Amino acid sequence: MTNIITAGFVGSSVALLCHVSGIVRLLSNASILIRTFVRTAPSFGTWNGQGYGFMFGCLFCYGSKVGWYHSIFLPMILIEMEHGEASIWGSIDICTLVLVSAGICAANVLLSRDVITRRGLKINLLCGDFIEVAYPYMEKSTIVNLSAYLASGIASEILYSSDPTQVMSSAYLPFPISIFLAHDTFRVSLAMLSAFTVSFLGMLLSILVDFFSTHADANKKRKND
Repeated sequence: MTNIITAGFVGSSVALLCHVSGIVRLLSNASILIRTFVRTAPSFGTWNGQGYGFMFGCLFCYGSKVGWYHSIFLPMILIEMEHGEASIWGSIDICTLVLVSAGICAANVLLSRDVITRRGLKINLLCGDFIEVAYPYMEKSTIVNLSAYLASGIASEILYSSDPTQVMSSAYLPFPISIFLAHDTFRVSLAMLSAFTVSFLGMLLSILVDFFSTHADANKKRKND
C-alpha cells in the first residue's frame, strides 16, 4: 500500500508541477517540432531529398544493432504516435527491421533446418517483432549483411519518395494490419515487399555460396588424398 500511495503521489505531484510551471506547453511544442522533422524529407538548393530515405534506412538498420533502437528510435516513434496517429518511423521500423529479418528467416526455412528461423519468421510476420533472430546471420555473412542494408535503404527510399505522412504505420502488429494502417497502401506494400525480397535473396545467395564452397573444398581434399 505504501508503494502504491508513494507512486501515485509522485506521479500526481510531477504532473501538477509540470502543468503549473508551463513545461507541458513547452514539451507539447517540442513534440510538434519532432513530428514535423521526422515526417519531412529534407531538401537543400538543387537537392530534392532523393537518396535521403536510402541513407536513413541504412542508418536505421545499423542503429538497431548498436543499441540505438530503444534509446532513440522507439522514443521518437512514441512521440509521433502521441495523438493516436501512426508513425513514419514505425513504417521504417517494420520495413528495415521486421521484414528484413523475416526475409532472412524465410530463406533459412527454405534451404536449411534451422528451427529458430521458423519461429523467427512466424513472430516477425504475425507479431512484428523478434528482429534479433537475423543478427547472427548478418554477422556471419558479408552477403547477408550487405543485402540487409540494401533492403533497408531501398524500402526507406520508397517510403520517403513522396509524402511520408501517407505511409505512416507501426511495427508490433501482423504485417497486413500494418499495411492497412497507412493511407497509401500500395507504396507501403511495395516498401515491405522490397525489404523482404532483397534480404531473402541475399540470404539465399549466401547459403548457396557456402554450399558450393563446402563441396568444392571437399572435392579438393578428396583429390589431394
